[in-house]
Amino acid sequence: FAMQRSGVRPSSAPQKKKDPLAVVVRGSFYFRSGWKRLGWFGSGDFGFQPFFKKTMTPSTTEKSLGVRVPLRVKPYDIDVLGIVSNIVYVRWMEDLRLAMLDAYLPLDQQMSEGYVPAILKVEIDYKRAIELHDELVGVMWLSGLKKLRYEVTAEFLANGRLAAVGRQEGCFVSLKTKKPVRPPAKLLSMYRQLHP
Repeated sequence: FAMQRSGVRPSSAPQKKKDPLAVVVRGSFYFRSGWKRLGWFGSGDFGFQPFFKKTMTPSTTEKSLGVRVPLRVKPYDIDVLGIVSNIVYVRWMEDLRLAMLDAYLPLDQQMSEGYVPAILKVEIDYKRAIELHDELVGVMWLSGLKKLRYEVTAEFLANGRLAAVGRQEGCFVSLKTKKPVRPPAKLLSMYRQLHP
C-alpha cells in the first residue's frame, strides 16, 4: 500500500506540488457500473455523527454535508498479508453513504417521492495499510453536486492517520422511468446554503 516512486528527482529540478487526492497509488481500484447494474442504496442502523464539514484534506477547501462513523475491523476483513482487504473499503463506503442518507435524505422519503440514488463510479486511493486492531474512523461528505450527478468523498483514518481516500460519483434515478433525474430539491437547498 505504500506509494510507488519512479525515482528521485535531482535537487535542481523544479518540484511540482501534487494534489493528494490526485495521486493514485499502487493497488488503487476502480469500478464502474452501467445503467442495468445500478448500485442501490439500502437502509441501516449506524452510530454516525452528522456534521457540516469544512476541510479534511489539503485539496478540499469547501465545506459540505458530511458524517463521521466509527468503523470496526473484523477478523474476516483481513487478507493473507494480515491487513484489511481492498474490497472491504468498498463496503465501508457503502456504510458511510447509508449514514449520510439517514442524516440528510432518508431513503424511504426518496422512494415515496419516486426516485432513488444510484452509483456510477467508485475510486479508492490506498495510502497505508489498516490492521486488525487499528482504531478506525470513516468520514464522508458531499464534495460536488451538478445538474444530474453528485460526488461524495470519503476518508478512512486509522489511529488518527489517513489510510485511504475514496470518491463515489452517482446520480438519482426515477423509479418509474429508470432514467436519471435532477437531484432532489431538499439536497440542492442544503448544498446551496453551504455553497452560495
